[in-house]
Parts: sequence; structure tokens; C-alpha cells
Amino acid sequence: MKTMLYRFKKKFEKNKDSDLRDFYVKDVIDEYVESTGIEADLSEVEDAFDNYITESIKKKWYSKKSRDKLDGEHTEVVHKALRHLPRELTCDIRFWQWLSLVKFRRYTIFRWCSITAKIELAKNIDSHKNITLIEQESQIPQAFLNHLVGGTTMKSITNLHSISRLFWLAEYLYTKDDGYRLAKFAYSFQDIATSLTQRRYAQHYIIAQTFVAKLEREKNTLGGLKGGLKVPVQRAARKLSLAFGTINSDYLDKKDLEELINFN
Repeated sequence: MKTMLYRFKKKFEKNKDSDLRDFYVKDVIDEYVESTGIEADLSEVEDAFDNYITESIKKKWYSKKSRDKLDGEHTEVVHKALRHLPRELTCDIRFWQWLSLVKFRRYTIFRWCSITAKIELAKNIDSHKNITLIEQESQIPQAFLNHLVGGTTMKSITNLHSISRLFWLAEYLYTKDDGYRLAKFAYSFQDIATSLTQRRYAQHYIIAQTFVAKLEREKNTLGGLKGGLKVPVQRAARKLSLAFGTINSDYLDKKDLEELINFN
């Protein structure tokens, strides 16, 4: 069943949480949103997010490590549902804010609020069809706010926003031959996804795919290092940033990129 997609007429700013509070107490939001004229089947996304909340409560998946592990599954269902959208819409933060603040509000808040708040919500989650947790906060934590509303830069859209981050990592890493394998691997180690999407060169799909594919092959030897994969991933990402300051990546093939990517 397809759902009409909407976007806010005016984007929410991270430095104006009073606007966000005002919106959260509204019963009718028609004055805030406009139709995009585009539909999408969001049923699988809804099922995945609802199941995440249910299973989190049942198994007490409140730690960061436990919460992270299903991002790989969610990145696939979100991308499958939205990959037909025009680029203009997938780069529009007003659309993503509608998803996080309206359509998938319960998921966004439960995924990114504090562990203390999660435990409290878990006691009576069924009564929170429209979760208004942030109304109870004297000040909305900045990290939480980032995931709720994101930002207008590509870095914010691909790395911070609760829903768009899932879409864009799959967009970068999906391949016809391997499907979503690389995206799921990247989310199995959050440092990979974060280091990749924080940098502009990740928008070059071949670079992103080559980076993750090489790391996947070398993970067993790198994983034994102190700190696991975090240090080599960040080291390789910084090296690439420096290299692309003087090299035009458009002229590099996969072999050239393999040689540039060094995790040691």
C-alpha cells in the first residue's frame, strides 16, 4: 500500500528548539506540511521500525552496541522503499524531517533518546502513539536534536539525520552484483559508516564501494589491532582526504583507488 510523501513548508533549524517544541504539541499539522506529489510503499519500513521497538523492549537492547546492530537491516528496507525518488527530494531536508518528526517519530525518538528515557518509554510504549518525550526535557540534547532534524549540508543529511543516514549509506554502497552486502558490513562497524559519510569523497560511489570492500577483505588482520577497526578506518579516511586534495578522483579506476586506500 502506497503512502503520499510530504515535506515541511519550512525546515526546522537545530538552533531553534523552541520551534520544534511548538510543533510537537500540535494535534493538526496540515498548516506545516505540503504534498510532494510522490508516493512510496513504506509498509516494510514501518514493520521493520515497529519490530525494532518491540524487540528492543523485549530483549532490552538499550546499549549503543545493541542499537547499532540493526542499522544494516534498516538501511536496506529504507533504500528499497525510497530509491525511486528524484534526487531533488532525497537532498531536501524538509522531506527527511517529515519522516523523522511525523511518519517515523516513534522510531526516531526511541532509537536516539537516552537509555534512561528508553527504559521509561518501554514501560508504556503502547500509549505513546505520538511520543512527546522532548516536551519533558528542559533542554533538548544537541546530539539528539541532530538526529531529529539533521541539517542542510550533505554531511548532515548523510551522517546525522535518523532516516536519511540509512538511505544515503545504501545509496553509496549498493551494487547490482552484491546488493546491500557492503552497506550492512559498514553498519556492522559504525566507525566505517561514520568515517565514510562524514567526508565528501564518499559521494563518489566507486570510492565508497572500493573503500568498504577492501576493508571487508582485510578486517580479520586489522581487527586484532588495539582499538579494533576504528583506528585504521579513521587513518585511511584521513589519508584519502589528503590525497584527493591534489588528485582528481575522476581519473582513477578501482586499481588506483585500491593502492591509495591504506589502513596501516
